[in-house]
Amino acid sequence: MRADGVAAAGEASLMTRMEHLVAARRGLLLGVLAVFLLLPSAVWIAQDRQAWPWDPAWYGEVSVELYYHLVHDSAWWPRLMGSAFGQKPPGIAWFGQAFVPLGQALGSVDDGLLASILVTQALTLVLVGRAILALTRSAGIAAAVVVGVAAGPLFIGLSHQYFAEPLQALSVAWFVLVAARAPHWGRARILSHLLAATVLAMLAKASSPLYCLGPGLVGLAYAWRPGAGAERASWREPTVAMPLAAGLVAGLATTGWYVMNWGHVTGHVALSSSGPIAEMFGWYDTLWGSYAYWLRAAQKALFLPEVLAVLGILLLGAVALRIVRRRRGGEGWDHPTLLAIVAVLQILGALAVFATSPNRENRFLLPLVPHVGVLLAWALLQVRLRPVTLLCVALFLYQGGVTYGQALGVLPRSAQATPWLIPAHRDDADDAMMNAIISRTCSTEADVWRNNVVGVDLAWLNHNTLTYYAAKRRLGEGVTCGYRPLGFAEADPERAWTDLLALNPRYLITAAPSHFPDPEDPFNRVSGAILERAREAEFAGPEEIAGSAGRVHLYVRREE
Repeated sequence: MRADGVAAAGEASLMTRMEHLVAARRGLLLGVLAVFLLLPSAVWIAQDRQAWPWDPAWYGEVSVELYYHLVHDSAWWPRLMGSAFGQKPPGIAWFGQAFVPLGQALGSVDDGLLASILVTQALTLVLVGRAILALTRSAGIAAAVVVGVAAGPLFIGLSHQYFAEPLQALSVAWFVLVAARAPHWGRARILSHLLAATVLAMLAKASSPLYCLGPGLVGLAYAWRPGAGAERASWREPTVAMPLAAGLVAGLATTGWYVMNWGHVTGHVALSSSGPIAEMFGWYDTLWGSYAYWLRAAQKALFLPEVLAVLGILLLGAVALRIVRRRRGGEGWDHPTLLAIVAVLQILGALAVFATSPNRENRFLLPLVPHVGVLLAWALLQVRLRPVTLLCVALFLYQGGVTYGQALGVLPRSAQATPWLIPAHRDDADDAMMNAIISRTCSTEADVWRNNVVGVDLAWLNHNTLTYYAAKRRLGEGVTCGYRPLGFAEADPERAWTDLLALNPRYLITAAPSHFPDPEDPFNRVSGAILERAREAEFAGPEEIAGSAGRVHLYVRREE
C-alpha cells in the first residue's frame, strides 16, 4: 500500500511537472507572438521625433528625476518615490525609471521610456492569451484573441505614447487571468495573485477598481468556496510565494504613497470627473447622449467598422447557439459563460460611469480591452468552427495592417480614427527648438536652479515639455532649471502675476504674436495680460529663440 502511495505521488508529481512545461512552452509562444505583433510599434517609436506635450512630458520628467536621484542621490530617492506626482499614482514612473539607461544607450531617453510601454503591452497580450487558454483550452482561439487585442486602434495608438493606461490594462489582464484560472487554482494561489494584481492596479491609476471589480469578485468567490480548487499549493511554493512577496513589498510602498498624497489624489479625481475643469476636456450632455458618445468612441477604439460588423454577426450567432443548447438541456452556466457575462457588465458599467462625466478622454477605454478579449473568446468557443476562428485572425491582421499603415504614414489617416492614433512625426524641429530653449535659459551659473515662467500652455510650448527636456539634460550635465506655468487654467491675471513674481523667475518664455493662443482658450486666458505687464515693468525683450523659426519669444528679467 505504501509503495502504491509513493508511486501515485511520483506520478502526480510527474504530471504536474509536465503541465508546468506545457504551460511554460505556451507562455513562450505567446511571448514570441506578442513581440512579433508589436514590432511595427517599435518601428514607429524609432521614427518619431515629436516633442512630448503635457502629461507624457510630466510622466517622463518624473521618471528621469527618479532615475537621476537613484544614481546620484540615493538618500533622497525614497522621498521622491513617495511624493512622485502627488495627485496621480506613480506606477508609470516607478516602472519607467528602469528604462532610462536603455534610452541613454539608444541615444534617446524618449525611446527608452516608450520601450517600457512596449514591454507593458507585450505582458498584457501574454496575460490575455493565457487567460483565454485557460477558458477555452484552444490555442487557436487564444491566438485569435491576442491578435485582435494587438490590432485594436487604441491599443496601437497608446503603444506609442507615454501614458499610464497601458499599465492599468496590464493589471486588468492579470485580474482576468486570475478569474479564468480560479476553478483550478487553490486558495493560496488565487489570493497571492489577487494581492499583486491589486497593487499593480492601484499603482497604475486610482480609477482601476472600475475595471477590475468583476473578475476580482469572481476570484474571491472561488478562493473562499469550500474545498477551493483542485490543487493544494502551499504558501511556500515559488509560484505562490513570489507574487505574494512582490504584492506585500510593493503594497507597503503603494499604501505609503497613497497615505502621503491622499488629499491630492481625491482632489484630482473630483476635478477631472466633474465640474468646470472636467468640462475643459469635453462637454456636458444628457446621460443617453453621453452614453451614445462613448459607444461610438469604443467602436473607434477597438475595431474598424467593417471588422465590427462581422464580429457583431459572430456574437449574435454565438448567443443564439447558446440559447438553443441551453433550451435543449445540453449545457449549463459554465465558467467561460460566467466570465463573458462579467465582461459585458464591466464594459457597460464602465461606459455608464464615463457617461456621467463631461470628460471625453478616450484613452480611458484601453483597460476594457481584456474584457473585450474574453467576450470574443466566448463567441468563438460557442461557434467552435476553425474556419470562423481563422476568418477572425485574417480580419484582425487586416485591421492591424490598416491601423499601422495610418500610424506610419503609409495610408492617409481616417477621419473616423481614434484620437490617439497619431502618425509618426519624423521632423525633429520641435525637439531641436526645445533643446535650444533649454540651452538659452539654463546655461550660465546665474541661470541654473532658477525658475523660469512659460507664459502659454500649448501642445508645442508648455512648462511640462520644457521641464522634461531640462531633466534629460541634467542626466548629462548635472544641473537643471525649473519651468513653471502661469497656473493651470488660471483666469485671474492679478493672481497669476503675483504668483509669477513669487517664483522670482529669470526668464519669461512665450509664443510670438503670430503664434499666440486664442484669448478665449480656457488654458490661456491670462497669457496676454501677463505678457503686457511683463513688457511694461519687470522684463526686457523680446528676444527670438534661435532655431524656433520665429515661434518663441524670450523676455529677460531686468536686474535690480
